[in-house]
Order: sequence, then structure tokens, then C-alpha cells
Amino acid sequence: MSKTTSNTKKKLKKEVGMVGFGKMGGGMALHLLEKGWRLHGYARKPEVARKFAHAGAHMAPSLSAVVKRLSGPRVFILMITAGKAVDDALFAKDGISKNLQKGDIVIDSGNSFYKDSIRRGARLKKLGIKYVDLGFSGGPYGARTGGCLMIGGDKATFVYLEPLFKDLATSDGYRFFEGVGAGHFAKMVHNGIEYGMMQAIGEGFEILKKSKYKFDLKHVAEIYNNGSVIESRLVGWLLKAFKILQVLLHIQYPEEIILFGRLLSIHGVLLQAELQIMPYRGGKVQHRLLVVRLLQYAQIQILLILQKLYILIVMAHRLQLQII
Repeated sequence: MSKTTSNTKKKLKKEVGMVGFGKMGGGMALHLLEKGWRLHGYARKPEVARKFAHAGAHMAPSLSAVVKRLSGPRVFILMITAGKAVDDALFAKDGISKNLQKGDIVIDSGNSFYKDSIRRGARLKKLGIKYVDLGFSGGPYGARTGGCLMIGGDKATFVYLEPLFKDLATSDGYRFFEGVGAGHFAKMVHNGIEYGMMQAIGEGFEILKKSKYKFDLKHVAEIYNNGSVIESRLVGWLLKAFKILQVLLHIQYPEEIILFGRLLSIHGVLLQAELQIMPYRGGKVQHRLLVVRLLQYAQIQILLILQKLYILIVMAHRLQLQII
């Protein structure tokens, strides 16, 4: 096995190890497989391991087994829940650092706190292992088709890994920021801006709804998102939410029915919805949206596309129907 101390003069092999096959990591894995990468992975759940093995990944029974299957210098991607899970994957008894060697590279593509990234980078540096912090924006759709990458670490390692980042990103959708933790810091600020924008949109539409005017909020969202200075993906998602509700709330059922698992396709992203239809009362079908259950967090503190749609749908639902 190679004990190379420098990667800068070597060409990156299209081979990576990976742990974290949720909605984000799973999308990234499938995207890399389609781009011709040889991917070795580990998943705790057998059904997940089978799924990605069927898709072409080389799944291993443990983290250490993944590392041992890689040829040096190794590149290992983490896309798991921020916090203790990352430390365990790196430094626990079966952690990957126990089997990595000098010159190998770890990429934390989750939403880790930047100070944790600095600490982990320093600890790995003592072992001669490179650490790259990668802030990934774009949600499951971006993970599957190409996202927005904010990359921290050292410049030489970034240059070496650039073919990988190019394949993970949307067109021209990646940038390097010098210093370990810089990528996750940039993503942290990005999230703060995003949440502030969502709050402003929600409050603005609530004011519209409560005003003396009879605004059609879907029409307002349409015009806001067509050439105005607040035109944005977030306003576009709110518009989609209003349109979804418009479809759902015009469905008529002759009896009490509970529909679980209604699948709605939005630009290839499947929403898993639950709709409860209440029985006839006074000749009318009363119904209310119980929950739009979107796929679970693949990463703590990341508001995925599906979760954004969930929030916007619920917000639209409350504004339109005033349902408790």
C-alpha cells in the first residue's frame, strides 16, 4: 500500500471511499457512479448496502474494510450527521483514521460546525492525513445532479481533488476558500442567510393574507418570481407549494378515505404525502392536510430541498386554509 507524502504531482484516480448513503450521500454516490467513479462504501443497514451494491457501488462490511479496499493515496468522503457521528467515523475503534496512511485524504461533505472541522483537521494533520471541509448546497436534487460546493483546506489538496469536485458540482458550481474550516464556515453563513430569507418570505405572505385585500397568494408568488428583485428559488418553491395545494384541495372523494404515500413529482424530486379525507358533513367533503412527510434529514442543520418544500407547503396551507 502506498505511503505517498504528497499528492500534488499525482493524477487523481477515479476511486473514492464513502460513508453516508442517505438522501444527500445517496444522491452523491449515484451521481459519482454515473460519472464513472469506482465507489467503495459502507452502510449500517443491509437494505441500503444492497441498494447501492445493485447500483454499482462496492459495499464493504465495515468502515475499516472500505479503507483497506482503496488504493493509496486514498480519498474518503463523509456525508453523515454533524457532531459525534463524524468524530466516531474518524477516530473511534473502527474509525477510518486507524487504517488511513500518510498522504490520504478525508473529505467531510456534511454540515459540520467549522470549529469542529478545524479541530479534526489538526488531529488528522498529526497523522499526515489531509482534511478537506466541503459545504454542499443544493439539497437531494443537487446531490443527485450536481450541487454548489464551498471547499476549505489547503490549495494543493484542492487542486489534486478538483476533478472530483467538478464531477460533484453543477456547472462552474464549486469554489475553494483557503484554510481548514473555511468551506463549512461559508456554508454556515449561507444557511443563516437562507433561513432569514425564508422567514422574511413567510412573514410577508402572512401580512398579505391578513390585509383587507383579497390577495390570491399564488398569483402574488407568480409575479414576485417574475423579474422582481426578490425573484428567487425560495419564492419559486413557495409558488410550487401553492400549486400543489391547489391540486390536492380540488380532489373530491365520495367517502371517508385515508391516502398514504401519495407521490408527487416536482422536477424529479418525490414528495411522500399523507392526506386525510374527512367524511361528508352537510353534503361537503371536509378534508385537511395532515402532513407532507418528506424524507428524513441526511444531515443535521442542512435544510434539504424536500424540507424546504415541506415548510413552504405547510406555510401555504395555513395561509390559504387557516387550519389548526
